[in-house]
Amino acid sequence: MSPATVFTKSVLKTKKQSKVKLLFLVLGRIIKNNPLLFFFCSLLAVITALVNFNIGVNLKNALLSREKVLSEKVIKAVEKEGGEKKKEITKERVREILNSEADETNRQQKETKENIAGEMQGKGSLTKEKVKEIIEKASVGGRQVFHHDFEFSFNFFGWRWFKSDTLSIWWFITYSLILILVAKSLFSLTHYYLMSYAYDSIEKDLKKDLFRQLVRAKYTNSAEISRNLITQFADDLDEIAYSIWFIPNRLIYVTFSIIFLLSFDFNFGGPGTTLPLLAIVAGLFVVLVIVEILLFKKASKLNMVAKRRQEEDNKIIFERINNLEYIKAVSGEKYEEGKIDRQLDSTFRKNRKSLWYSTLFKAAPQYIIIPNIPTFFMALALLFYSSSPKMGTVFLIGNFSHYFFSVRSLNSEIGKVIDALLTLDELSSSLTLVNEGAKTLNQPTALAESKPSLPTLPFKNGDLVFQNVVFAYPKRPQQDILRNFTFAFQQGKIYGIAGKNGIGKSTITKTTLKLYDLKAGQILIGGHNVREINTISLHRHICYQTNRPTFFRMSVAENVYYPQTYNKKDQEKLIQAAQKTGIYEFIAKLPQGFDTVLREGGADLSEGQKQQISAMKMFINDYDIYILDEILSNVHPNLKGIILENIFTKLKGKTILVIDHHYEIFQYVDYIYQFTGEKLIRMNKKEFLA
Repeated sequence: MSPATVFTKSVLKTKKQSKVKLLFLVLGRIIKNNPLLFFFCSLLAVITALVNFNIGVNLKNALLSREKVLSEKVIKAVEKEGGEKKKEITKERVREILNSEADETNRQQKETKENIAGEMQGKGSLTKEKVKEIIEKASVGGRQVFHHDFEFSFNFFGWRWFKSDTLSIWWFITYSLILILVAKSLFSLTHYYLMSYAYDSIEKDLKKDLFRQLVRAKYTNSAEISRNLITQFADDLDEIAYSIWFIPNRLIYVTFSIIFLLSFDFNFGGPGTTLPLLAIVAGLFVVLVIVEILLFKKASKLNMVAKRRQEEDNKIIFERINNLEYIKAVSGEKYEEGKIDRQLDSTFRKNRKSLWYSTLFKAAPQYIIIPNIPTFFMALALLFYSSSPKMGTVFLIGNFSHYFFSVRSLNSEIGKVIDALLTLDELSSSLTLVNEGAKTLNQPTALAESKPSLPTLPFKNGDLVFQNVVFAYPKRPQQDILRNFTFAFQQGKIYGIAGKNGIGKSTITKTTLKLYDLKAGQILIGGHNVREINTISLHRHICYQTNRPTFFRMSVAENVYYPQTYNKKDQEKLIQAAQKTGIYEFIAKLPQGFDTVLREGGADLSEGQKQQISAMKMFINDYDIYILDEILSNVHPNLKGIILENIFTKLKGKTILVIDHHYEIFQYVDYIYQFTGEKLIRMNKKEFLA
């Protein structure tokens, strides 16, 4: 199964300013990697919205008994009677309209008809406005708690299931509790679980993808952002995983909630009146979205700058944590406290503008605009349509109250959208920073690497040849360390390389291992340019030993065999290697011997013990070229001599480069050279060691 990749070429090509495009590209990749998960989360969001809608509608109908059909028909007929010029209508004519429009089989219409007829007894005329008011009052009535007139139904996209309008209060409560405790609980909990599962799964994929790119990238690119991965990216990936999945899922939920409300619960007065009032609602939400977009663009830009400042703070603090022993040893606590205080205070001051816009983006809609949308709706409706005869039925108190609460229901759903969008500020900044880091990992190096044409090395051994090599470290490109360096290390010979610090002795090793690219020249092994040799194969043939070996939080055996897998059957080989490097007695006394898990960085070992355990690699595997860079520098001289004797006896006939300041190791080499950066000057071995 291929690994889930999020930061693809199309994502990495996105410009820093194209935040929305970046969001959609990453979301698209995540959905493509998790299609079934996205489908079921979306389906549960729709079902949950449907259940919540039905709960709200049934409870609202239980609290507000209102007949709409007959009352609205009668009001429209009254308005048409005699045209707009006629302001009055007779009671008898109203009773005739009632009799012609009422459906006697409908309980609510029958009750409404009786209420209106009771107010229209006798003869005489009333103003149309007075008649409308009477009809409105007659259609909205109180409900007797213990009457069998409670309604319950489950609206499924227009189909009404379990419909009944003759329920007692107890049966209504029973049905409602089943809907709430069974349906809502079941779907909501399942939805919550799947969403949490999705967050963890996406964060896992993001971490795997970013780490895979980190370890596969050129070392120069990886080293540039490795500290950011520790201090910043972990939190950013958590934010991305949560928000980029939460926002679209919440939008799906709210979209369907709004569809249900508009399609099955809204009725703004009837034909000709719904659209004008709905236009006001839509206009208010458009204004809200425009305000959010303007604030988001400014807030996200400033927030990203603020994140970079905080990232720099984290780097400085992390550097102090790494050097805490030295700070304590020289009593630098007071100096460091002052430095960190000044750094954090400076960042806080610079980030205040970002905080202000971020506050506007989050607080303005949440606390100012959204809570007052129903009030704005009422004010604008009265301003634009109160004098319109067509809208007469809308502005009856009962209708107007119903519309107010309908807008509040819609407003509640829009509020959920805004809550989701409020995370865009953090999400956009986090995603941009991580994507910029991924871009750095994928940057082409100054000298484009040739596509390796040799899958494996074509030799058992071979000369190591430097031809006119020019090299400078990327952070100091103008300062050449190797200056037109040319030399041939012959196979099967042992070379000792001496020289002052910083002259470039270890650089020979790093360029041979392809950790860095050359500015000019080439390095050959067995006549083949190392750039054309498969890197993994190259490293399997070269053993690199340093005075500062690396240890992971793994067992002693796993650290020795890294990056190969340790097999329990190889323990005898481990024992022999430990004996050759003088570390066996120490390992045997550990709680689990070779299976004892070391602390990160080998913190539970001395520097000498680290070097001895690392030297075991030379007795475990067989390599063609060995590069020994100040090995065993922290081991006691007497023990060091014994270990070196064992090492060079075992490595007889191999190509070996020995780089060291402790010249006693040079007694084992064939030739000694002094390195100048441009060339190696051969020294007289006897005179040099004397």
